[in-house]
Amino acid sequence: MQRIMKPFLYFNNWHTDQPDTRFEVALRESGITVQTYRTQRGEFPDKASLANASGAYVSASVAGAYDPEPWIGELSTNLRALAAHQVPMLGLCFGAQVLAWALLGSDQVFKRADRETGYVPITLTPEGLSDPLTAHLPETLRAFVWHGDEVRADHPDLMVLARGD
Repeated sequence: MQRIMKPFLYFNNWHTDQPDTRFEVALRESGITVQTYRTQRGEFPDKASLANASGAYVSASVAGAYDPEPWIGELSTNLRALAAHQVPMLGLCFGAQVLAWALLGSDQVFKRADRETGYVPITLTPEGLSDPLTAHLPETLRAFVWHGDEVRADHPDLMVLARGD
């Protein structure tokens, strides 16, 4: 009997086409059914299908979670609907910011006093060391960052898997 997997949603928030990331290649090669939505082009899943997702990834963007762009409002609506259906979600950079903004409140995301740019060490938290998603990673890894926004990590419903300065 063949197991049918629920689709995995990928919210691609880039304003232009980008080369495939390692994550995108891994998704494509995994055999998982991935539905990609280019949010800045107005592409979003049908609302009725959100309950049928196995998970969702929310990508980076040049935008800020607080920017008054219509697509960010629509993305936030989709994220709240996925949360209501208890669909697991992961956000990176802007993705983490917009998840916090949409699910925990606008006071969770703020503009930093300084911009962080370049290669920095990212260290797994105790939660990250034991989470199935990140437990296989080295405790500290080097990542390129380019951002001026930050998510407050003090909300009780927020799980931080890794952090940098």
